[in-house]
Amino acid sequence: MIAFYLCFQVYSIANPSYKTTVAVEYTVTDAIRCNGIAVRDESTMSAGGGGVANYLVGNGEKVAMGAAVAEVYSNSSSAAADLIAGCLEDELEAYENASKGSSGNLTSLSSQLYKRLIELSSVASSGELAGISEARNRLIEQLAVFLSSSGAEVDLSASVSALSAQISALSSSGSGSYIYSQSSGYFVDFVDGYESLVSKQSVVEATPEQLTTLLQTEPSIDRTHCKTIDDYTWYFAVLLSGDNAERFSVGGEYVLDFRYAPVNNLNMQVSAVNYSADGKKAVVVFSCDYLNSDIATLRVEEVDVSFRNFTGIRVERGALKMVDGKLGVYVKYGSTVEFRAVDVIYETDDYVISRNDASNSETLKLYDEIITEGKELYVGKEL
Repeated sequence: MIAFYLCFQVYSIANPSYKTTVAVEYTVTDAIRCNGIAVRDESTMSAGGGGVANYLVGNGEKVAMGAAVAEVYSNSSSAAADLIAGCLEDELEAYENASKGSSGNLTSLSSQLYKRLIELSSVASSGELAGISEARNRLIEQLAVFLSSSGAEVDLSASVSALSAQISALSSSGSGSYIYSQSSGYFVDFVDGYESLVSKQSVVEATPEQLTTLLQTEPSIDRTHCKTIDDYTWYFAVLLSGDNAERFSVGGEYVLDFRYAPVNNLNMQVSAVNYSADGKKAVVVFSCDYLNSDIATLRVEEVDVSFRNFTGIRVERGALKMVDGKLGVYVKYGSTVEFRAVDVIYETDDYVISRNDASNSETLKLYDEIITEGKELYVGKEL
């Protein structure tokens, strides 16, 4: 697969006897698109059976053995009540801090208040609903400080009493039991069934037949269980044709872009290349020692593996000419025809990429007017 990006708009200049196009910078990425599976060593645990789990840590977050990772409630109503009570407790703390009052330079306090307003607006527009409550509470505190310093009377006792009453009512539903991590590692709040099917050790030795079978397996996500990833080193194994696999070497580093997951420009190193008996298929296993919340939840994915980028000037093959043994193009220079050589660094059946060398006066340059169509062209011809 060839991905390309055009850095400037291309335009053509029409003329009854010739046509031109402006030479622009062009980048081509040489990449292979394939399917693969993320493999980690993982330890699963129950997430409360028939109860409702409220997770206390996020996906990809490191936890110690014995740490509480979730609170389990008997039903969703109890879980919701406890979640709401927690939010109200944070709001109550904001009101209590605001009630203490403070003083300061009004100009400075006004600037800080404005920053809090911008912060709340930014969080709201980003769609990150989890951060709205915290941003609102900080705004409440800052507004109270500003009003108090400006001489206004700030009485938040009624709000404090109302919040306290709501929290007491919600707390009466009772809290749940806790789930504790059975091992140290990086937490994920679900299992997908692959945990028992493949390990880091087995995937490094996997044959194309074994990986094909694994990729065709359809386990289902189970949210009654959660897991920890044992360490931050993980593998991604892809299935390739033998010809494509020959482009990879153990120890080589490549860039992977996952098409349907927010993981891009990830540098990974080849740990193994395993061919089938007839050499027509192969497994290429990449390794990485970087882990975050998005990577922690990867499994079967489509990915683009990039080799390198080529940046230069794109020239359509139809415009190429051979003059005095040199490959190049005719260009319009003023009102006459001149010849510019091309230094090919990448080519396809339809076009070539010429090196952009500003120091060489004989080669094609950015913004030259390449003549793409014309009759009886030669150097010096008047147009």
